[in-house]
Amino acid sequence: MGPVEQHAAHAAALSRQARVLFVDDDPDMRDSMAAVAAHLGIERCLVAGSLAEVVAMRTEVLDCTLAILDVNLGWNEPSGIDVERWLRHEHFAGTIVFLTGHGNDDPHVREATRTGRARVLLKPIGISKIVALVADSVAQQ
Repeated sequence: MGPVEQHAAHAAALSRQARVLFVDDDPDMRDSMAAVAAHLGIERCLVAGSLAEVVAMRTEVLDCTLAILDVNLGWNEPSGIDVERWLRHEHFAGTIVFLTGHGNDDPHVREATRTGRARVLLKPIGISKIVALVADSVAQQ
């Protein structure tokens, strides 16, 4: 059994309870995350490219157990920090994790780190990290 299969087997029971929100301005990243979530058997994976898309799915979003947010969502667009603020304002009860491909010198990364309310992870994120995040988020519910 390879690593992907081991991760899938480990996450199978938890994944049926997991509902994931993935926000990234890169459509390829969104497609990849949705494919990984489907492979892991995650109950629901919502993908969005902007704060507006997140707000439009409010009910489904607030039912998620895990939100994985890209820190930067495009030039002159609300950032992942803005999505996190909206989630907190709406009383999101799940786990929030930021992803970034930028170094600590990026202002949004510094702000995400400074909030202390969410972890900041560097892209690319491996499947084993996704499994761990899903498991942690379900365990905290």
